[in-house]
Formats: sequence, structure tokens, C-alpha cells
Amino acid sequence: MRDINFFSPYIESKKLTTNKLTFTGAIVGGLLFIMIGLYTWNNIKIKNLNKEIAEMERFIHNESTISELKEINNLKHKLSIMKDYHKRLVEVNKKYDSQELIGTELINAIALSLPKNASIEILNISTENVQIQGFSGNRVSIAEFQHNLKETNLFKTVHVSDINQQSEEDIYNVFIINCYFKDVK
Repeated sequence: MRDINFFSPYIESKKLTTNKLTFTGAIVGGLLFIMIGLYTWNNIKIKNLNKEIAEMERFIHNESTISELKEINNLKHKLSIMKDYHKRLVEVNKKYDSQELIGTELINAIALSLPKNASIEILNISTENVQIQGFSGNRVSIAEFQHNLKETNLFKTVHVSDINQQSEEDIYNVFIINCYFKDVK
């Protein structure tokens, strides 16, 4: 025969209640432990950060650091000035290179334009013009020289300003040709 216990529902409910209380206590205890652990960990982290901040402030306010910072700022200022000068020099150099009129190209162009029976005695070159003084056996050679100089496309205008024959027995004509460069500013 079987035993019938009429009080068993009351006994098991007590066990469930104690199990629930134990489980709830464990969860509350675990959460409390986690909260205390996080609080402690945050406090330690805050203390470490405060120590690092204090060290950095000491480093920043140190005399040698301040003097080094002033020196670095001074060097940065000088560097920015030097960069500005460099930029301006590059611009000037580009303009100079683009406007360089006096060079081997000019001398070669004049030499190749010279007819056979004409020669150059004086050659004055400036940034605005070229003045050529020379002598020739006839006026046709002077005109040919003028025409050849115009054909070089280096000059805006080319004109003969003077032609003289030194004396009646002299067979050479002395001439002066003025040539003005294109796009001179």
C-alpha cells in the first residue's frame, strides 16, 4: 500500500521558497559584487589618469619644456618664412626663365642673320632692346640684315637708325640698327 502524505505540498513549497530566496540572493550578491568590482576598477582607473595628468602638467610647466617649446615655435616661424621666400623665389625664377631674352639663342640669331659682306663692331644688349653698330660694303647688305633680324621673330620692331659713309674714298657704310624685344614689361 501506498503512503499518502497530505502535508507534502506544504513541505515542497517551503523548499521552492528557500530555493527562490537562495537564487535571488545569489543574483543580488553577484550583481552587488559586479557593481563593487566596477566601482573599484573605475576608481583605480581615475587615480591612474589623475597621476598621468599630474605628470603631464609637471612636464608642461617644466622650464626646459617651456624653453624647448619656444625654440620649436621660433623654428616653425622661421620655417614658414623660408617656405614663403622659397615660393616667391620659385615664382621669380619662373618669370625670369620665361623672360630670359639675352642668351645664346639671341646671339646665334643675330650671328645667323648677318650677311657675308657686313660685320658687327659694337653690340649693346639690354633687357628692352639690342643696338647693333657695324659696317657693310653696301646698303643692300644693311637692308638684308634688317630683314633677317625681323624674320627671327625675337623683336617687335627692327629699324636702321643711321647709315653713314665715313669718307668719299671709304667703301664701307657704318650703320646702327635698333631692335626692340617683344613683350617686354
